[in-house]
Amino acid sequence: MLLVDASSSGEFGTFERMKGEIAVEICALLAFSAIKNNDKVGLIIFTDRSRNSSPPGRAKATCLGC
Repeated sequence: MLLVDASSSGEFGTFERMKGEIAVEICALLAFSAIKNNDKVGLIIFTDRSRNSSPPGRAKATCLGC
């Protein structure tokens, strides 16, 4: 399971990259690696007000570049 904090705390960083953008890249890297190893990947995106989730699964059909 990957947990992503999408609250306003991710809205800072440098002019080139924001904290939230780096978090997305890290999650994508971990998800692609897990799928390549035939593991299941789930995602929970949360803020201080809401939460969205995707249950663990294998999605090689939708994995671009795998």
